[in-house]
Amino acid sequence: MVVLRKDKEGNIKRSFRAPKDDDWTLIKKKTEADIDKIKMTVGAYIYDTLLQKPDQKNTWEASTYLSNVNTIKTTLSNTKDPK
Repeated sequence: MVVLRKDKEGNIKRSFRAPKDDDWTLIKKKTEADIDKIKMTVGAYIYDTLLQKPDQKNTWEASTYLSNVNTIKTTLSNTKDPK
């Protein structure tokens, strides 16, 4: 990761650091990319992840989850058999 800062004279200084293994912002971004890549709903991803790693911490945005829940509801309501 590159961090840009200005010194007292206004010169830009660059510093470099490797992200930590527990950097949740990066874990969240990786999780979102994984979900997009495998074309899985967030709900299905959560379910599969919890089955594989029950101690896995939540790394997704609530808005993304809610969007997928609404998509599932719409899909289910459109596929119900008329009686």
